[in-house]
Amino acid sequence: MVALAACSAPAPPPPELPLAVIVPVVRVELVEQPPGPAPRIWVRVLIEPPDERPMTLQPAGPGPGHAVLELRAHWQDFRGDGPTSTGHAGQSALAWNGRETAEPGRPAVIAMQLDLDELKGALARRIDVEGRLIGVELRAETERSGGLVLQLPATHLDSLAPAPGGTLESHLQSGSPSGIFLSAAGAPPAQREATLDRLIDALAQSDGRAREAILAALLYLTGETHGRDAHLWRTWWNEQRRQAHP
Repeated sequence: MVALAACSAPAPPPPELPLAVIVPVVRVELVEQPPGPAPRIWVRVLIEPPDERPMTLQPAGPGPGHAVLELRAHWQDFRGDGPTSTGHAGQSALAWNGRETAEPGRPAVIAMQLDLDELKGALARRIDVEGRLIGVELRAETERSGGLVLQLPATHLDSLAPAPGGTLESHLQSGSPSGIFLSAAGAPPAQREATLDRLIDALAQSDGRAREAILAALLYLTGETHGRDAHLWRTWWNEQRRQAHP
């Protein structure tokens, strides 16, 4: 007697999830590599679902494929020895074929290293990054987003050399150019107004390299160019404070 092996048809594929509008929460972090002024940065894209349901982030499409993280960077280098800066730009792309779980408080992460130009005597580098994540899909238990192009929020990083010891006032008294620039450029936001006020006061009494460092710090902090005239700077600053504190 011959036993016949039982045969069965292959199981049908699971039904495709229905499409739904899913708008994830997207953040971008810039991390110095090494600490500033940084010759390169890590760009970390963090993606969370819009509600409490866990989701997966993966390349869009039914078969093997990849998404693309496309980045554009602009950066300014400040030498700290005069009211000038040099601008640069670059772009890069990363193919991504991973699969990441995304939960509230535990985002999916896609990271990419972005190389910037070689530093040439700069004390500070101001970096702005924007971009998009192309061809990804969010999938929950009962629905999916379909293919998405996620615009990344523009993100900013100020990357400074370590400031020498001492306060802005002590560096103004000693005339240390790097001390003046770095202590002013690195002032916390809560001290920014007082820092600008002190720099503009000191401009009229300074000369030589110390004066150039003050002008460099004013450009870095304000983005303004009022030449080397202390009177023009004071007039502009008084108007700014009048508008801020009517």
